[in-house]
Amino acid sequence: MAIALETVVGLPEVTGFGREAAEYAETMRAMKPPVKDKYQTFFTPADEPPAELTDPAEREKAIRHSCQKIASKYAGTARRISKEDATKKFAVRTGHQNPDDPASPMGVRVYRIAAE
Repeated sequence: MAIALETVVGLPEVTGFGREAAEYAETMRAMKPPVKDKYQTFFTPADEPPAELTDPAEREKAIRHSCQKIASKYAGTARRISKEDATKKFAVRTGHQNPDDPASPMGVRVYRIAAE
């Protein structure tokens, strides 16, 4: 297979975030820094496991896997935003929506933290 080289003028603009990521990236950019140990945060619940998973252990495993995927996506977005603006830092945590209630939904919480 022959590869043909081309000459172009200028590089195309980098769009950065995909369409899906743009929504929460803008939310993250708009979050205010903490004031007196009060943090702005948002929670995203894990995806529901497929109905054919009936074993509780397998359902729990699928929920945890969903949390890992969401957390990875948010952490990558946080890194890109922090790279653009060093004053914006974030913490991404997986767990229950209400940490005191193990029956509350599992998911991912993003916190805006103070830049060091």
